[in-house]
Amino acid sequence: MNNIPLQLRYLPTISIEMDKLPTIPDKDLIDIIYDKLEEYYNFIKQCIRIHTTKIIGCGVIVLLTGLIIAIVLSQKVTPFPCSQYSSNDLASSVSVACLSYLWKVCCTGTFDTSNSWWSSSPQGSTSIPCSSFSSSTSCGAGNYGAILMGMQFCNSQYKGHY
Repeated sequence: MNNIPLQLRYLPTISIEMDKLPTIPDKDLIDIIYDKLEEYYNFIKQCIRIHTTKIIGCGVIVLLTGLIIAIVLSQKVTPFPCSQYSSNDLASSVSVACLSYLWKVCCTGTFDTSNSWWSSSPQGSTSIPCSSFSSSTSCGAGNYGAILMGMQFCNSQYKGHY
C-alpha cells in the first residue's frame, strides 16, 4: 500500500452493481429505429383506413340523398284535371282530360270519348238515364256528380242505366 500515490489513497471506493446497469439491446440502433418507424406507419395506416371508411360512408349517404332528391324533383306531377268541377256543374263543361283521368283512376283501358252520354243532357244539369228499350230517348249525365257515379261501372259505353 505504500507504493500507491498519496492522492489516490484517500479516494472513495467505488462499487458497481452489475444487475442495476442497463442492458445492452440485442438489436442495433438501426433495427430499433426501423421497428419504431414500422409501428408508426402501421398506426397511420390504421387511422387512414378508419377515417377513409367514414369518409366513403358519408360520401355514399350524400350521393344517395342527392340521387333521391333528383329523382323526386324530376318526377312530373300530373295536376288533377277535375279540380275545378263541383257535383252540379254541367256535364258539357267537363273536359275530356278530366273524363280520361277519372277513367284511368277508376278503370283500365282507354276512355271512349265518342259516347255523348258523359257530356250532355237534354235538361241541363239534370241526369236523364237512357232507356235501353228506346234508342230515340234523349239522355245524358247532366252534371259532374252523375259522371262520377257512372264511372263506377267502368263501362265507357255506359248509358246511365243505374
